[in-house]
Amino acid sequence: MTTMNATDLAKALESNNIFSRNGFSREEYIEELLKFQRFASQVILGDETARLDEVIAAVSGAARKNGATGNPDFVAGIRGLKSIEKEIAIHMSGKRAEDEVAHSLTFVDRPFFRDFRNVYVADQETETEIDNVILTNNGIIVVEVKSAKHNITIGEDGRLLYSNSESYHNESIGDKMSAKRRLLKARIESKLRERGLDIPVHIDSYLVFVTPKRLEITITDNFRQEHWCRRGKLQHIVNNFISDVTYTAEEYAQLEEIINDLDCNIRRFPTELDLPAIRDSFVALYDLVSEKPVVSEVKPQATHSVKTQPVQTPKANHAEPQTRPSSKRNIINIAASAAIVLVASVAAVTAAVRSAS
Repeated sequence: MTTMNATDLAKALESNNIFSRNGFSREEYIEELLKFQRFASQVILGDETARLDEVIAAVSGAARKNGATGNPDFVAGIRGLKSIEKEIAIHMSGKRAEDEVAHSLTFVDRPFFRDFRNVYVADQETETEIDNVILTNNGIIVVEVKSAKHNITIGEDGRLLYSNSESYHNESIGDKMSAKRRLLKARIESKLRERGLDIPVHIDSYLVFVTPKRLEITITDNFRQEHWCRRGKLQHIVNNFISDVTYTAEEYAQLEEIINDLDCNIRRFPTELDLPAIRDSFVALYDLVSEKPVVSEVKPQATHSVKTQPVQTPKANHAEPQTRPSSKRNIINIAASAAIVLVASVAAVTAAVRSAS
């Protein structure tokens, strides 16, 4: 965890323009979520490649140590992090699904074909973004991509039910697909009229489900009013797509130019989450669990200096015994010298006695 304080953290978030607004295009929103994840991972774990679940685990552990898990700032901060984690999972899953569909379409083999991604169309009342607009010489196919990790039921009212019970959206898929077809057709026809062209616009649509590999997913259609398929079948459907119209090369080129000029990746929508509030709750959470860089609280205690003293004391103790053996050796040397002198004296006296006799 970094040593910056909460004020510095708030300034860093602001200077990096993280969660400073609520309106994003889909691509912008995904990048904004990932930018926050990288920032939070770097601040908490020192590793911007970590995930938010690891960040949540780290701050939860710190809060338990501090006895702060009941603090309102902790509760709000964790709730915010979990909501962002869920958003990342949902939107990354959707993006991966769309990328897989785009990859499948690279295997389409027909002379007149082009795929346009994330096309935005609107009128005075309604707006929508179309995942894929596929142009062929036999008409146009609108594609709506759905990532599915559980069994799916398309209810009689057109709602998509995951695990046969939970509905992510209350809107009927029939109404949704009808709006996409209607808005796209109206926009293309308007552009054709501007060019003085009378080309029939035929639009079909498919709901495309992308499921994980090696996972058996059941799809039950009780609605039976919209075409749908699994991702693996889409390229075959496009290859074999026919209708009651066949565009000439010139008509196809006109339609291609019109669709190419439509806006892509520009739809900005308000997020359901209050991102600025989540940003602020993260700052408060960080302030709660981070170690405060207050000198008086983290300075080494007096006991540290006490610990260093005994280390020097034994050295002094070792030095004292070294002087004692030295004194003993001096005494022994003196005694030895005295003995030698005594022996020499005795020898001299003995010699003198012998000479006298």
